[in-house]
This record gives sequence, C-alpha cells and structure tokens, in this order.
Amino acid sequence: MVAPTEHAGYGSRSPMGYQGMLPGGLSSDDYLDRRLRPLDAEHYSAAGLLPYRRRLEAVEVLVSRERPWNSFTQAHDPTSWNFFGGKRVPRQERSAELTAVRSFIECVGQAEGAPDQESLYGLMQKSFVVWYPMGKFALVLVEVPEGQWEDLPAAYSKMKQSAGPQDEFRILPMGIKKWNKQIDEIAWVPGSKLTQPGSEVADLVGSMLQISGLKDFLSGASDPATALPEGEPVPPPSSSRYEGGGGGGKSGGKGSGGKGFGGGKGGWKGGGGGKGGMKGYNEGMMMGGMGGMPMSGMP
Repeated sequence: MVAPTEHAGYGSRSPMGYQGMLPGGLSSDDYLDRRLRPLDAEHYSAAGLLPYRRRLEAVEVLVSRERPWNSFTQAHDPTSWNFFGGKRVPRQERSAELTAVRSFIECVGQAEGAPDQESLYGLMQKSFVVWYPMGKFALVLVEVPEGQWEDLPAAYSKMKQSAGPQDEFRILPMGIKKWNKQIDEIAWVPGSKLTQPGSEVADLVGSMLQISGLKDFLSGASDPATALPEGEPVPPPSSSRYEGGGGGGKSGGKGSGGKGFGGGKGGWKGGGGGKGGMKGYNEGMMMGGMGGMPMSGMP
C-alpha cells in the first residue's frame, strides 16, 4: 500500500453535501492529491489510468472512444470518450496503481510500441490521483514525456484492423462471463474538450468532471504535478505473484521509466502487453463481489 502525503490536497467536494466517511471508513468526499488516503487505498473497488502530456499551455489526455458497459442496464452505452480502467481483482490486486496499469495494458498492450508495466511504473513516481467516492474509483494521472507515445493511437488502429471483429464477451475458465471493452479508437484529446458542455463522454467521466480539482487541471487552470508535494514512491508489484503470465511478446515503448522503480526488472513476468502477455493473470479476473455503486464504463 502506498501511503499518502500529509498534504490535504485540493478540489474536495462532498457529493453528499458534507465531509465524512462512507461505511468502512472510506472518504465520502472526492479529492485530488498525490496519493490516496490509507483506507481508500485499501478498499477501492476500481481504478483507471489517465496519461497526459503538455502542448504549449494546454493539457492533452489519452482516452478511448468506446461503447462502455452499463451495469445498470446490462448493455453497452452509446460511443463516447472514456478513461482506461477496470474493476479491482479481489484478493490479487492490492493497490489502485496495480489495477490501473493492468487495465491500461489490457486495452492497448497488443499495439506495436505500447508501453510495458516497467515504463508505466516509472511514470507512476510523479503521478497524482483523483478519488471518486460514489464508485470507490481511483483515477491515476501520469505525465508522458515529450516525444513518447506519439504513434500509439495509429498503432492501436492498425492492430485493431488486423485483429478483425471482436466478440462482445468471453467465458472465463471458471464459467464467468467477462465483457470485452468495445473500443473503436484511442486518441490524444485536449483536456478542455472533455470539460465542454455537451461533450460526448461516458457517464463515469461526466461524473468525475464535476470534481473541481480534475476539471481545473484538464482546463489548464491548475497544475497539481507541480503544486502538490512529492508523494511516497510507488513500488512495482511483486514478480512472484504474476510470474508465468504467458509469453510476453512485443512490448516496445519503454518510456521514461527505464527499468521501472528501483531499476529492477521485477513485476508481471510474461506481461508487458505483448501477444500472449498476462494470459494467466487475465483469465483469473473476477468481476463479482465489488462494493460501492455500479459504474457505467467499468466492465
């Protein structure tokens, strides 16, 4: 578990009209800070990754254009911009960063030049996080250095074309139905575009854009990466837990993280988003038993 800084963060706004706690001691107020509060870090239900880059005075974010799964209607919503994210794997994932990285690699890891888990954990060291209490959802924001991931959207499109039509779901070995993300494309989008009224965003994105700290960052009104004090290091996952994930093909795109936190090569052996990567791990996904409010866009 990554301990938060003592800094109080900013942009807090309680969706219930008061500052308090949810059952189990979780925060009922949303906030943006360097790290999650201890109980939120321990009992989160889902997490996502939002890569961003700076273009002059503006911020661009890497998001997916997809038909998100709606837990309320048990059907896919209309196509919209969404975060890369997913539900936590019970008893296996012990940090929001781990869930966020795994979800991102599941979405784009098959594309040529996609970043692997080592480079993603390297970027995590200067990350910050947004807490959305209604879904017990943590959104981790990482800055992508200039000149990197430039061709990732095009590589994803090429991979998608070569792969052909995708089934809406698959049945895991234990008999559980897992809905596949219906992603049409990924793209670098100006953050201010997502905050505009009428923007086609998923329900989860629209709800989180009501958090002032996130909205201000996307619109260019604030820069938490420089305003917040440094956080505790984000350690990579134990290699033994994910060893034997299957093959690990092309990963490419090491990014600024180099060898990852601590310079080692540990973590998710056989993963890294290549063909066959993380196979054993992904097949163990458990989608039930998640507390908190169901969220559209988190299959």
